[in-house]
Amino acid sequence: MTVRGLLKKDLNELHELSLEKVGCGEAAPTSPGKEPYETRIMKCLLHIIVLNSLSSLSNTVAFEDDRRGKTLNGAVMAFRKHSPFVMECLKESYDYTQLRWNGADLLTRIASNFSVNGNLSGRKREIKFQPSFVFFPIGHNNITRYFLAPAMETEKAEQDMLFKTIVKEAVTFHFWNGLTSAMVPEAGSLAHRLINYNCLRCSDTL
Repeated sequence: MTVRGLLKKDLNELHELSLEKVGCGEAAPTSPGKEPYETRIMKCLLHIIVLNSLSSLSNTVAFEDDRRGKTLNGAVMAFRKHSPFVMECLKESYDYTQLRWNGADLLTRIASNFSVNGNLSGRKREIKFQPSFVFFPIGHNNITRYFLAPAMETEKAEQDMLFKTIVKEAVTFHFWNGLTSAMVPEAGSLAHRLINYNCLRCSDTL
């Protein structure tokens, strides 16, 4: 199956899940035997939250880890319609046995050889690279610790400062769902605060 063919399946699943959405900051009423929405959303859907406007982004993708500065991550991207870079990515084959081959490695492969009609100067217009903090303020190696509430005042102060920096400078926050899908953030944790930062609750609209 091609990457293009897989998109329709993923969008249909996302639509079915979105029909259940009622709020993310507070647990909503549920049917007997069902988990609260907040728990279910963390387990199946919440990969990214948007903290600041995406409108200024154009033909943009970010590095996964600034320390290495080689691998791109496609969890958040912003490209124009009919982007030649995206079209090159869609031509690749999908192999369900190789997760990174289809995602981060695919973007990195295409970007390393990408040109516009053989002209490398056109590459600067069609693909722009952002530091990882813009989309992924917390790396996958550290994400789980921020699902726990601070145990000491020094840790709380550190997380307060980090929270302020993230909401000011980052565009999105990535939860690295592959590592955290079974976790529910504790009240007061950095993850919990970020989820609630721009959350629209039912009570706000009544």
